[in-house]
Amino acid sequence: MYKTMSEIRAANAAYATRTGRAYWFERGAMKFFNTRIEGGPYGGRLFVTSERFTNAHSTRAESARHPTGWSVREAHPDGRISTVGKLQDYSSKAAAVAAAKRLAGTARANPRHKAGKSSRSNQGRRAARTNRSRSSSRSRGRR
Repeated sequence: MYKTMSEIRAANAAYATRTGRAYWFERGAMKFFNTRIEGGPYGGRLFVTSERFTNAHSTRAESARHPTGWSVREAHPDGRISTVGKLQDYSSKAAAVAAAKRLAGTARANPRHKAGKSSRSNQGRRAARTNRSRSSSRSRGRR
């Protein structure tokens, strides 16, 4: 079980040296795929990455066809890194982190928060924004 991403990187470097395979965290590969470590380790073995393929010669329109995707990765005890599920399986960082926590068994249950509904604090912020916009329209003589 790993406590930090540094431990995972070191274990993977040792694995790469021992087996002659590529170092997963190799700077050039991470730069090519625009890979970022987004969180972890969860449960001592899972972490989240984001990837977005762009080409040095790509236009903005071409780059837009390759949206950012998030993946859950697993660091094995021998230092090997694998993808849990599919590459870029998640369309948001929050969804990938929630999945990693759930898979690792570290997800905290929040009895007040139900899937698909906003938390109370978000509802309060939304109401405050709505009230501010109504009061500013009234001051201009509109409703």
